[in-house]
Amino acid sequence: NIIIDTPHIIYDKEFDDITEGIKRLLKKDISSFRVSNSGILEVLRGINFTGIKQKIFLSSSFNTSNILSMEFFTNLLDNKKTDILGVEFSPELKTSEIESIIRNFNNLHKDKKNLLFSVFGHGYHKVMTARYDISNYHKKLKRKDINAFIEDQKGYKFLMDSGDSLN
Repeated sequence: NIIIDTPHIIYDKEFDDITEGIKRLLKKDISSFRVSNSGILEVLRGINFTGIKQKIFLSSSFNTSNILSMEFFTNLLDNKKTDILGVEFSPELKTSEIESIIRNFNNLHKDKKNLLFSVFGHGYHKVMTARYDISNYHKKLKRKDINAFIEDQKGYKFLMDSGDSLN
């Protein structure tokens, strides 16, 4: 059993290709997806393949942080086309909050004992990374008290940080 990790960020021009890729995977009986983007979630909910039920593992991008959000996604995905496979909790939750959500979920859904739970539990939660060694540029800019940014195709700017530059 394999879980396909779908992209976190999708540009409009990529959407049709990703949708077609998902359909090709479903035709090969690959039907488990880790979803980080609401557009992909809607694609999976809308694809109609008879007999193939898509199993969705929600990433922390959906900010599942309490029993109400768990119930929302469970009800949203519990139908003939999709089912919830697992949830990656919001990374800022405390252990006691995670324990409470799991306990309450299990009390409400005795039929979903195999639901997977995950949490990003250590270190910096990466949002955007690049595979370029920017440390040299970063040092020069910092000496001049200049902040540098990476800009994506939609015009969003992200502060460059050399701390992760050698990944």
